[in-house]
Amino acid sequence: MSIQYTKKEIRTWALVMAAILAAVGTIQFFVWSHIQTASVLWIISAAFLLTGLLIPKLLKPIFWLWLKLATALAWLNTRLILGIVFFLVFTPVGLLLRLLRKDLLKERWDSDASSYWIRRSDKPMDPQSYEKQY
Repeated sequence: MSIQYTKKEIRTWALVMAAILAAVGTIQFFVWSHIQTASVLWIISAAFLLTGLLIPKLLKPIFWLWLKLATALAWLNTRLILGIVFFLVFTPVGLLLRLLRKDLLKERWDSDASSYWIRRSDKPMDPQSYEKQY
């Protein structure tokens, strides 16, 4: 499957990259006094800026690689973050609830119960209650 990218998308990406690289270069220069690193970042920023404004088609392969990298990082981050949340939040909570024998969803089988129906209020439903439910 081939996705077509417009000149506007590539141009916008190039301008954002130029701004970010220029900002990082400025931080390198003023905060850490890394003149050579700042100079390289400013040159790359200027190249992105000029190429993005004048000939955005030249940046298409770099843009494509950037999107592939972003897709791979998104895939990895999703699995990593969800795995960490699962094992650091849901697993301890589940183990604690099992140790305390809590049944929050009322799933335990009760052989003495005649029905599992949960009776709500006995008052008749008012048609107004259906209009603004939230």
